[in-house]
Amino acid sequence: MHTHGNACQRNQGCPGPQNDTKPGRTQSAGNNGNQKSARGVPGDGSGTRASSRIDKVTHYVRFNTLPWYTRETKSYRLALGLVNGEDAWALEQRLRPGVDPATLLKIRLPADGSLVELAHIEQLWDIPAGGPEFRRFRAASPPQPLEANFDNWMKLLGSTFPKIERKRDSDSLLSEFLTLNLYWQALAPSPDLVRFVQLVGPDGRVYGQQDSAPDNGTYPTRLWQPGEVVIETVSFPVQLVRPPGRYEIHIGLYHPDTGQRLPLTSGGDHSVINGPFSNVK
Repeated sequence: MHTHGNACQRNQGCPGPQNDTKPGRTQSAGNNGNQKSARGVPGDGSGTRASSRIDKVTHYVRFNTLPWYTRETKSYRLALGLVNGEDAWALEQRLRPGVDPATLLKIRLPADGSLVELAHIEQLWDIPAGGPEFRRFRAASPPQPLEANFDNWMKLLGSTFPKIERKRDSDSLLSEFLTLNLYWQALAPSPDLVRFVQLVGPDGRVYGQQDSAPDNGTYPTRLWQPGEVVIETVSFPVQLVRPPGRYEIHIGLYHPDTGQRLPLTSGGDHSVINGPFSNVK
């Protein structure tokens, strides 16, 4: 079984720094100061072999952001994973982490939930700064209040003012993207839910849509604590050719297994932001 602390180099999750630690090797882990190998063999030579049954052993992982060479990357995230096999990039061989929902840390699970995010780092004056992120419980004041209560589970506090920006996509094709920030608050413990955002035209057609667990799928709602505030950025492509008229943005939540939407306590099953929206060419 291998530990893997740099699993973000093949578009498998959050962007990560390049370093000389090879996949499948820990940077530093151990108990009582003893170095442990990637296969879980203690430094004193009296180790155990990895198997499908994993004994409960405490491992401490230490990382230092200063020597990591990140080129021009201004912001990145450090993540850790465990692989039951030889291929550190194979998602099906990664062990799925479990997170204590009572922790004060905001634990993201990137790469389809196969990694645990350790820290968020930003370059300040060419010096890496940052660390683990903590949950937010303080009040938020979104520029555009909505106060949409979804079945007393989640409340959409509001959003920023949406904008439509024209830019190149990953294939260098000219596209338009709708971007806004959403402000959520957990009202009660909930299962995993999917958030949808739609751009709806004057003819009732959908001209762009994104469905995802909040925070780009990395922060499942089952981990949210009551009262916690989560702010996420949503950005997705919309059709270039659209009829003139007034547009709306529809926002809601649904169960991924059944597709059933959560009702609003005020009626309906989605919140509405009315246009017009600013266009940035």
